[in-house]
Amino acid sequence: PTMTSQNDASTLNALNTEHQRGAGGRGVGGDDTPSRKYLQVAVNKQINVAQTVDVVLELVDVHGGEFNGINVATSINMLAKLSGLPAKHAKSPAQVGVMLGEDRRFSRLIELVSVHCGKLDARGIANVVHGLAVLQAKLDVQAV
Repeated sequence: PTMTSQNDASTLNALNTEHQRGAGGRGVGGDDTPSRKYLQVAVNKQINVAQTVDVVLELVDVHGGEFNGINVATSINMLAKLSGLPAKHAKSPAQVGVMLGEDRRFSRLIELVSVHCGKLDARGIANVVHGLAVLQAKLDVQAV
């Protein structure tokens, strides 16, 4: 593994420990407790510094039940940014799009968009719509 993936793995482990301490289960909803808000802020920081699509999707898988609208919008936006890199190096960008479209973690993220769309502010809506448009335009990902 590269240094980046080792850092990503240790960060995920630290977030998992925090999640187990008091952020609740994998369900959607619940109270906005201080530990939950802390987790949402911490996860958003990790989404923003993620170096790979897989790291973003792993954060969705592990912490998606605790996501707020900001986490969802940031995840979609980062996937749009990060997925363009492997697509540039792939023989066919559509291959990257197919892999993303078939990933259950991506499907979970799209479900979370539906759950949180009514709570998004204008910036969050713009980030989600732009991110999904980029994924469709560049990789032919049919998310909705």
